[in-house]
Amino acid sequence: MADHVQPDSAVLVHFTLTLEDGSVAESTRGNGKPALFRLGDGSLSDDLEAHLLGLQVGDKRAFTLSPESAFGQK
Repeated sequence: MADHVQPDSAVLVHFTLTLEDGSVAESTRGNGKPALFRLGDGSLSDDLEAHLLGLQVGDKRAFTLSPESAFGQK
């Protein structure tokens, strides 16, 4: 097992998605269940995957994505 996120990694993460006005659009913290994603399977954008690459267990990151690089326009 790798000690950091790399292409084709399965990652189990808690996340909070906030909008430009600061309101929370989605969060895994509320239900206490992290989300499982597999990099490279097409479920995440390339930009989002790029922010996850290299992270290690326990790392916390905040970053901004355009709607097109996240989940699309409203």
